[in-house]
Amino acid sequence: MDRDSDGFLDTIYFGNVAGHLFKTDISSANPAQWKTYQLYKKEGLHSAPQASTTIDSISGNILTLDTGATGFNIHRNVFGLTSKAMGTIDAVDSVKSNIVTVSTVSPSSFVAGETLVIPSYDPIYLAPAVFFDKGFNLWVAFGSGDRTRSRTNPDSGKFMALRDGTTTVSASTVQKTDILLSDLVPLTWTGLTMDPTDIKVDGKWGWQFTFPMFGNGEKLFDPEPIVLPDLNLIPHIYFNTYQPSTEETSSECDAPKNGIMYYYDLACDYGGAGTVGGYYESGRIAGGGVFQGTDYIIYQGQGEVASIPPLQDIKPIKLIYTGSLLFYKEKKR
Repeated sequence: MDRDSDGFLDTIYFGNVAGHLFKTDISSANPAQWKTYQLYKKEGLHSAPQASTTIDSISGNILTLDTGATGFNIHRNVFGLTSKAMGTIDAVDSVKSNIVTVSTVSPSSFVAGETLVIPSYDPIYLAPAVFFDKGFNLWVAFGSGDRTRSRTNPDSGKFMALRDGTTTVSASTVQKTDILLSDLVPLTWTGLTMDPTDIKVDGKWGWQFTFPMFGNGEKLFDPEPIVLPDLNLIPHIYFNTYQPSTEETSSECDAPKNGIMYYYDLACDYGGAGTVGGYYESGRIAGGGVFQGTDYIIYQGQGEVASIPPLQDIKPIKLIYTGSLLFYKEKKR
């Protein structure tokens, strides 16, 4: 991001597969002065795991878990709390479900007697959207979800927006870091809509919600979130999610079943009314990725990931605000 509009990037925002979000300040001409901050810290990776058990014994890459172990299914990532070894479950014994085959993906090896967990993480795969509101507060909006194991990981993703700002520590003004989920206002949905909710709350640094179709593991999907202002200069955040199909196939040769796409439109009016609200629907994709004058391309599909709309359904949509556009997110060419 080019915060001072001098033609040079000075800030980089990025997430990782553990669910943390970072900011790197590269504004100095001296790389030795560049600094990276952890803006958002995902808690409970290992302290509040999806599943936890003890490794009773190990033979090669076959682990025998405690007989009461549940949730250790194929394709799940596992982590040893003592050895710090990481791996993926490749197979589960069809008779004794506590016997699993694990491929190790770290230099360390699992050890008998240690606690084995399935980490509770929300991977961030897409670039965040960075924008200013009407009050010139800087926001970073991003979503999460396990895209690589969308069907086998039942957890739903989240969407959240953080204010990138400073705080006072020991009479000094410093970058606000390590924002936690508890530091964000939780939002709720009523059907397909979210009523305007107050997000100007003391001690809070933004807002968050779990995707409403959490029963089937809804995750953030392409493209990355898009932010555009309306006539009142209220930034609207547009993004898509994917809900995997719950249908199973009995043959590896069968094509995967179609999932459902959802389209979201959220108005973040922190700099005005101090609220956020919006709606979601199925059957659309937020953006084709290019501006064409005052037109923005979107796809009008059928709501199924595998459906490709005919050319006549790829429609240019007029932007609501056609004056001197305020570019809330900039891409260098």
